[in-house]
Amino acid sequence: MTTSARKTFRWWPVDHGRHAIPGELQPGDTGETLCRHPVTYLGIEPSKREWLYPTCQVCYERARDYTHIALAGHHYESVLPAQRRTEQQPQVTR
Repeated sequence: MTTSARKTFRWWPVDHGRHAIPGELQPGDTGETLCRHPVTYLGIEPSKREWLYPTCQVCYERARDYTHIALAGHHYESVLPAQRRTEQQPQVTR
C-alpha cells in the first residue's frame, strides 16, 4: 500500500473527549471524527488538560485500521520495547 493510499488519523480533543480525526485534515478544515462527530481541525497543540480527556471508544476501535500521525504530520514508527532496547545499545565489533 502506498503512503498516499494509507488511511491516517491523529488524536484531537472534541467536546471533552479525545477523538480520532482523519490525518489529511489541514488547519482550518472541517470534517468528522472517526465516530462521525463534526470537527474543525485547528492544527495547534492542544493543552495538557485536553490530552487527558477520556478516549472515545468508537474512535479507538475504528482507528485500529488507520496509521497514527503526529500533529506535525510525521508518521510514528511502531517500535516494541524490546526493539527499542536493542536499537539503543551500541554495537560491539570484535
